[in-house]
Amino acid sequence: MNHTAPLSELPPAEPLAVLGIGCRLPGGADSPSAYWRLLVEGHDAVTEIPADRWDVDALFDPEPLVPGRTSSSWGGFLHDPHAFDAAFFGGTPGFDQRDRLLAQVAVEALEHAGLPNADAGLFTTGSGAGRIATLLGLSGPSVAVDAGDSSALAALHLASASLRARDCDVALVGAATLVLDPAESISLSTKGVLSTSGRCRAFEARSDGFVRSEGCGVVVLKRLTDALYDNDRVLAVIRSSAIGRSDLATVFGQALAAAEARGDEVGFVETHGSGVLAEDAAEFTALSKVYRCALGAVKSNLGHTGPVSGMAGLIKAVLAVRAGIIPPTPHFTAWHPSLSAEDTGLTVPTRPTVWPDTARLAAVSTMDEHGGNAHVLLEPAPPRTPTPRKPLPSRVVVPLSASTPLALAETATRLADWLEGDGADSCLQDVAYTLARRRPRAVQAVVTASDIDQLVAALRAGPKSPGVDTVITHGELLDLPPTAWDRTVFPPAPARVEAHPLLGTRVEVPATRRRVWQAEIGTAELPWLADHRIDDVPVLTSAAYFEMVLAAATEHFDCPPHAVEVRGVELHHRVELGRRTTISTQLTPTDDERAKIEVFGRAGSEWTRLATAAVRHYVEFRQEPPVEIDGVPTDPAELYETSRSHGIHHGPAFTAIVGLLGPGLARVRVPRAVRGASTRFVVHPVLLDACLHMLGAGLLPVSAGMLRVHGDLRRATYCRCELTELSGTVTVTDREGTVLLVIKDVQLSGRQKAPRGAQHDPLTRADVEHDLIRHLRAVLGLPESVLIDSGTPLLELGVDEAVAAELRLRVERALGLLIPDHPLWTNGSPGALSAYLANRFGIAGA
Repeated sequence: MNHTAPLSELPPAEPLAVLGIGCRLPGGADSPSAYWRLLVEGHDAVTEIPADRWDVDALFDPEPLVPGRTSSSWGGFLHDPHAFDAAFFGGTPGFDQRDRLLAQVAVEALEHAGLPNADAGLFTTGSGAGRIATLLGLSGPSVAVDAGDSSALAALHLASASLRARDCDVALVGAATLVLDPAESISLSTKGVLSTSGRCRAFEARSDGFVRSEGCGVVVLKRLTDALYDNDRVLAVIRSSAIGRSDLATVFGQALAAAEARGDEVGFVETHGSGVLAEDAAEFTALSKVYRCALGAVKSNLGHTGPVSGMAGLIKAVLAVRAGIIPPTPHFTAWHPSLSAEDTGLTVPTRPTVWPDTARLAAVSTMDEHGGNAHVLLEPAPPRTPTPRKPLPSRVVVPLSASTPLALAETATRLADWLEGDGADSCLQDVAYTLARRRPRAVQAVVTASDIDQLVAALRAGPKSPGVDTVITHGELLDLPPTAWDRTVFPPAPARVEAHPLLGTRVEVPATRRRVWQAEIGTAELPWLADHRIDDVPVLTSAAYFEMVLAAATEHFDCPPHAVEVRGVELHHRVELGRRTTISTQLTPTDDERAKIEVFGRAGSEWTRLATAAVRHYVEFRQEPPVEIDGVPTDPAELYETSRSHGIHHGPAFTAIVGLLGPGLARVRVPRAVRGASTRFVVHPVLLDACLHMLGAGLLPVSAGMLRVHGDLRRATYCRCELTELSGTVTVTDREGTVLLVIKDVQLSGRQKAPRGAQHDPLTRADVEHDLIRHLRAVLGLPESVLIDSGTPLLELGVDEAVAAELRLRVERALGLLIPDHPLWTNGSPGALSAYLANRFGIAGA
């Protein structure tokens, strides 16, 4: 049996009065008056993300849907969100920034209502309702609501039910949110709902999502009959509310039925209006079934404040019905083509519009991605008989108080500024009365004046200590600026610093200046590394060592990458990657500005030195001249195919060359799936691997003479390479040709891989010795007729360090092996050197 009565048979909802408002919203909207000014003037409060929130550049990527990145660098933010009046509230253990913000704004709302010490129920978003109620001394119900973007209006719906059930006589309804870390921005960006243009354009032709914003709003509610009996100032009347997981049009109908109202009595709907087309389309369809009126979307002014968005919309609607003006919606020029607005009667005002006399009701709507919807109907306050005026003394006593002398001085300045601006026509009696209705603070003072001009002068001169007990006890409440709070800063807990994925965690080494980092970089930890393979075995790309050296140097010298010079990079051995491969990077200072870096890999219990380099803290910086970029990109498939024929395979994570523009010039971009792997890379190994790959398919770098960073490698777009013999130069630029990275004197080694199916006899020590002597003869410029005995010392043959280096590169290219430097290259003999090579690489006959 269905026990639910039809909507037409349900009793109408008891009207509720909105008595007070407290708000802290982007764009300096820290009072109802400031918020209304922002709305009616059509301002957009969205700005770039402040530097004190997070490293925007490290996480920004203009391409949407990149894992680990955000495609938006915009938002709506509060000034000084961590400030809190500890002198007024006392200790707040267990409170977070949102709790503290909500507590302050709740006090402002009660004072705005003229009920500074009222006992009340508290209905908030989040989880801190009980803590905040205890802090404010409230004994009514305390309810925390989590309904996503509909949380604020869901909390209002529950508060309305509590008032009508007489669980409390006054209810505070509030919501607060702060944007302190990028985690949600990254999540929303991967869903494709963040606006890359940095603007919320609800229902608009250019809509591309929303920006995240923060804020806080609180309203004070009372049953209308009680408010009228107590002669309270009523800002607006809430006729009804409805929440549910039904479709929006049904929720609209429930709210209208509870208010005994029709859709044509509503002149304005403050919509959810997020700027996400799918949400806007669903809301527009529901609105067109029920209403024919003006629409607004405060997200176009503030951005998307999440659980606060319904409260921001409700306060906007309260202020609008109170003023009889519908505020404009910024950025709206034309309906989105997918929305059929013709014949719906729905409009979006782009300038302040006088409210229609025939439809004085307003509605506020919110949606949540998980299906929760909420709707509120409100109307203007009923006419009120002004408070009778009584004779005043010749000089009126105006009380002021704040938690600290500094806050008191700020309060006086705020009030003086307001009286010379928006409040210039105010009555002195009402100013004094309104201030007398505020909760006393620890530091109290008074000024006396016979008119507003004298009051302003006295406030500018500085309030005095109390000397007069008689204050004004009758008058009308005014929308004065809130009392200033003392600003004790409660900074958020420091964010955990992400360890560099290749360096890992730094280990302290007692009694030494050496710095050591250790990381697990196997394919289980960093799966994308497995896409770089040699002979079908995952091998750590040579580019990774360049990045480790750069990252270690910048951390050691505590400087930006462009202040580091890297020289003499030597790659001694390539490490095959298992699921877990341990890498240790050691930095040993040689003086205050220089250091030596060594990278080691461990296989079992043995450590092998993989790479070495020298680094210098280089304070002087000179920008390289720009590189001219020209050409039409062509498919790089042939380049990758050539590498595969030499046994070097680049999987999807390592295909960063996206187009060849000509000899030695390519367009490069780190693949999307890898780009979000970390924010700590100076130059992403995948990007650098692609640039080194451009020096020659089938060749692998074994050393580099010098490396310098010149700019932000996240903007890398092009790579130009110049190759002579086996040495090359790599230059990385942005899209305008500005140089971001230069690597000079890159030495390469070849991989001579036999064609598939070819049969070759296994390499022996005798083969190594024969090839070694052949290359030695070529390096020394000796003819074939000159015989070289395998036991002759290389020094006697004229082999110095330069000759040895060239000989080693020739042997590497011939054998396809990465051969480390060793004293035998200059101090040994061809026989001893070939025996060492055969033994090291397991060549037969060693």
